[in-house]
Amino acid sequence: MNNGSELLAQDWMGITPPWGTSDFTTLDGIVAKIHELLDFFVPFAALIAVGIIVYGGYQLILAAGDPEKIDLGTKAITNGVIGLLIVFAARMGIIFLIDAFL
Repeated sequence: MNNGSELLAQDWMGITPPWGTSDFTTLDGIVAKIHELLDFFVPFAALIAVGIIVYGGYQLILAAGDPEKIDLGTKAITNGVIGLLIVFAARMGIIFLIDAFL
């Protein structure tokens, strides 16, 4: 439900509201909102996973031969890569389910 000022801002000034333009009253609006949420959260989660990988690399560089630090760094890198795979597989699975059944 857009009021007049939102329509003026969208049409005349090219400004879209930060909460999106889709609504929850139709199935298409719900699907569009799910896509908007995925487009926000997937890059955020991927950024966190890449940060974990960088942290693991940093631990490996500073290990100086210490087996505990080497183990910590390799586990961090492994967990970061697994996290990236889970994030992208979940996104693909959610989009597939939405497109296939809705």
